[in-house]
Amino acid sequence: MIRVQGMRPSPHLGGRSRWSRSGVNIADLTDMANEMAAAQSLPRLNYEVLFLDGNETQEKLLRRVHQRLNRSLSKGLPPVISIRRFADRENSAGERSWTIIDGHFVTVIALPKKLGKHDRAFRVTYLDPWGGKKSDGWIAISERAFLRGSERDSSLAPCLEAVFPDAQVGKKRVRPGETSVLTLSAAMGCW
Repeated sequence: MIRVQGMRPSPHLGGRSRWSRSGVNIADLTDMANEMAAAQSLPRLNYEVLFLDGNETQEKLLRRVHQRLNRSLSKGLPPVISIRRFADRENSAGERSWTIIDGHFVTVIALPKKLGKHDRAFRVTYLDPWGGKKSDGWIAISERAFLRGSERDSSLAPCLEAVFPDAQVGKKRVRPGETSVLTLSAAMGCW
């Protein structure tokens, strides 16, 4: 997969290879999956960046994310989600900003079929290719602000938090004293 589809030029990266030592992005991963699926006459996959859209509230984003993941599972394709760890890091000028530390893909294999009217999170079971582990976590509206400066109002977070206690992505690269957050950034599936 890496040698064939991964080494092809990316239309999303100005012609560079889709795959590099640091991995692959969701758009190129979807293109690669669609090339392999087409050869087997399987349905096309879609991807979506899962950040707030326009005037969307976090509650509506939570429902949109649940709907996309649930629809893909119901169609028989466990969705692949992109999770990213960010740290509130100080730069050389002494200014703090949210910095991406690392990203990773995991596959969702279970979630509740419906959300309650006032739910602010939903449980997921996922497979992590690092170690081939099955783990549980939550996709949630965060209780803290992140990625939008120093505001304390969590309603200002532009995406959902992936509360995945077993996920090791980026943990070793977080410096002592830094605050970090694992986010849900995108998904690929059938919807």
